[in-house]
Amino acid sequence: MKNTEEALKWIVGILQKHNILFRISGGFAARVYGSKRELADIDIGMEKDYFPQILEDIKDYLVSGPEIYKDDELNLFAATLTYKWQDIDIYPISALKFFNKKEKKWEDLQHTFSNIFFTEMYGIKVPIISRQNLIEYKNKLGREVDLIDVKEMLENKS
Repeated sequence: MKNTEEALKWIVGILQKHNILFRISGGFAARVYGSKRELADIDIGMEKDYFPQILEDIKDYLVSGPEIYKDDELNLFAATLTYKWQDIDIYPISALKFFNKKEKKWEDLQHTFSNIFFTEMYGIKVPIISRQNLIEYKNKLGREVDLIDVKEMLENKS
């Protein structure tokens, strides 16, 4: 059974140990803002490519990467980890491109670290993407799961 709490504390501890600026986004952040759907993974965007600094700490939990990942919706340099059966995706924000379904074009992620929100999760303070940026991004990405998150975030303002 996946243990999201232990996985979050583990990866945040590693990032903090190396003084890496990061923020949580995706479904985990959506849950903070009111989405109720089941969590698939923890998405963590780093300020830049810090994989060389953390590789020794994460290598035993790597499922893939760090490498370029591209499909019809995302194009990014990332690593996927599994810790306590919880998937974690880590990527440098500057290397993320996504397909904007509304405008039918690829875009660079424009979010910076100047608009983050700190919240307490499982007894630790973590930075997450702002509600506004998350809703905007998920609307543009337009996957079914993203639109569910947006709907639930708007209905369940927390």
